[in-house]
Amino acid sequence: MESVDVLDAEKRLEELVDRVEKGESVTITREGVAVADLVPAPVVQSRDRAEVIQELLEFGQGRRLEGSSIREMIDDGRRSD
Repeated sequence: MESVDVLDAEKRLEELVDRVEKGESVTITREGVAVADLVPAPVVQSRDRAEVIQELLEFGQGRRLEGSSIREMIDDGRRSD
């Protein structure tokens, strides 16, 4: 992992971000003391929309609201105190 002084990092930010995007990590230092790490962002895996909808439908099977109906909750939410 490369260490870069904060002033140098400001000048080279685009280059450093390009390197981090490719999987490298960079430590930002101030007066020789590590203050931050530039690391690749976690990979976000998208999920199939139909799969998510099916999971939500299955989750809702057999579940009931206790007390108020959905209509009552909507109406309550629209009322101002």
